[in-house]
Amino acid sequence: MNTLNSFNNSKQLLIIVPDLVTGGGERVTRELITELASQSYNIRLVSNLTNQLLSQLPLASHRRLDWQRKIQRYKIVASELLRCDSHTNILVVLTGPIILVGLLNLIFGRSVIAYEHSDIEKLYLNSGKYKRKLRLLGLRAAFHSIRRVAVVSDYLCERLPIVIGCDCKKVAVIRNPVQPFLQKIPCKPTSQTSTFLTAYIIGRNSQEKRHREAIELLAASPLVEKIVLVAREATTLREHLSYRAISKLDILESLSEISSFNTNKSFLFSYSIVESYSLVIAEWLASQLKVLTVDNEPMRRLWQHCHGSYFVPEICSIGELETALKHIFDDKHIDARSFFEPTSTKSSGDDLIKLLTN
Repeated sequence: MNTLNSFNNSKQLLIIVPDLVTGGGERVTRELITELASQSYNIRLVSNLTNQLLSQLPLASHRRLDWQRKIQRYKIVASELLRCDSHTNILVVLTGPIILVGLLNLIFGRSVIAYEHSDIEKLYLNSGKYKRKLRLLGLRAAFHSIRRVAVVSDYLCERLPIVIGCDCKKVAVIRNPVQPFLQKIPCKPTSQTSTFLTAYIIGRNSQEKRHREAIELLAASPLVEKIVLVAREATTLREHLSYRAISKLDILESLSEISSFNTNKSFLFSYSIVESYSLVIAEWLASQLKVLTVDNEPMRRLWQHCHGSYFVPEICSIGELETALKHIFDDKHIDARSFFEPTSTKSSGDDLIKLLTN
């Protein structure tokens, strides 16, 4: 571990997050830790991560947190709040830790910043009547003790005060830093001509984001020759798919397993109905690649002005899918929209620092 000598008079920051491996929000947090450390922040991390990843982060100190052990996580988080003084900023990442820290902070009264990457309304509050009420009550109580809330899009910034009932002045936007997709894959992309298309579905694991429905829909199209699912824990997925889908499907554990990539005949299919902001979509658009995503308000707000994006209904038919594919791959079609301009890690870090210091 790269350890700074001590917490001196420079800026101190405690970051609490379940892990830094799983998904996009975790990856963004890793990048921001490096950026903040470069600007003289002394960072104490409370999280669960591999020794290899821990050695790569410029931390002042670290404490392991197994989020799955409920009693332990309460004890660890409470002890961390107790050891902080009122001048130490505490950055809490993702919904579960935000609720836990927010509720405990009703007692401790520390300077807590919530960093939410998800659409709480569509993801966390999309449950039964009583469960939704209980979760909403917990969120409202937690947000009462939190000084500021950072979200990743204008849509979330507008919706959160309405859904939670918090002061709109508490909420600010910190846009995700984006690394173009073509810079993340190890192979050299080609632009060969081909009659058929390759569809990519990218997620954290095989059970999320309606992967099965997306694969079956794509498999029904004669335009799509190959479907590539990049996801973990996909060993049993084939058991629930049709023979036609299995015959077209390749499953990869990570982007590093992509051995070839055709920029002219590949597209991303993001079929999730709960994503209000997708790093994967941003990464593809930053590489000027084609994207199909569901047609709902947050996705429209995010991508309708971006060249290369196209929308299909949340419940999509094969006819609607093929119409979209023919449209975005039609050489005669002129897309006058602008290309997506990614946000740099430094810009996101500067925005976070403004939130910490104001």
